[in-house]
Amino acid sequence: MPRLLEQDGDDVSATPAAAPPVVVVVGAGPVGLTAALLLADLGIAATVLERQPAPHPLPRAVHLDDEVLRVLHRVGVGAAFLARSRPATGLRLLDAERRVLAEFARDTGLSDTGLSDTGPGDTGPGDTGLGNTGRSDNGFPFANMFHQPDLEALLLARVLDHPLIVVHRGTDVIRLERTAGSTVVHAVLDGTARAFPAAVVLGCDGARSTVRDLVGIAMQDLGLTERWLVVDVRSDLPLDTWGGVEQICDPARAATFMRVVGDRYRWEFQLRVGAGDPPELGRLLRPWTGR
Repeated sequence: MPRLLEQDGDDVSATPAAAPPVVVVVGAGPVGLTAALLLADLGIAATVLERQPAPHPLPRAVHLDDEVLRVLHRVGVGAAFLARSRPATGLRLLDAERRVLAEFARDTGLSDTGLSDTGPGDTGPGDTGLGNTGRSDNGFPFANMFHQPDLEALLLARVLDHPLIVVHRGTDVIRLERTAGSTVVHAVLDGTARAFPAAVVLGCDGARSTVRDLVGIAMQDLGLTERWLVVDVRSDLPLDTWGGVEQICDPARAATFMRVVGDRYRWEFQLRVGAGDPPELGRLLRPWTGR
């Protein structure tokens, strides 16, 4: 979640019109780009600072729900996202032989979304063409599978087209300085020290957040120590799947399988301590690939 930093007692609304408040967003992933768009669409200038020189090209997140899609529609990329994603058909719990133990089905009912990205201020898609069991109360599919680089490309294109947003890549944030009326973000950009005054700083820089470390916010550790092998592939031949997510409830090795979107598939396998892991990958995939 984004972290909010501001001076106690600061009245951002009292900032003179000649020097409108700027929000500095640290992190240009989906959260940071979405935050910048929400701010800019309200007339608040945003500067986005990102350490990496280019967007990450590999899959990471693969699912988002109706509430997230509602926000994506709000910032103008909902229709484009639906064109590059697919509604999932639910969840199956399977035993070690892939026999169904339980099923939670989603009737997507998705035919004609009727959705267009008409700009800021829209809160819902109107008539989506979704059946009652296929959409949430806000009109969007409950479960949506997607390729994260596709989503980031959509958000980045909208960000770069917005006159109130500036993006600096290859930028390392090194210090946050509190001043009388703002916070100054000190960073290194292309080997040069830079200072970015900000009315507010949003830390949207992920699990290894620099902002969190600089502010001194502790990471809550739930003590989970399991290790998992995540396998993302593209396959020219359709694999054996029902359109939803499969959870293999095998005490010897839990696993998850899903078709993401298009020809993209994902497996997740639990790695067992002291059992000769990682195992031979082909053997793990054989129940789905037949090879």
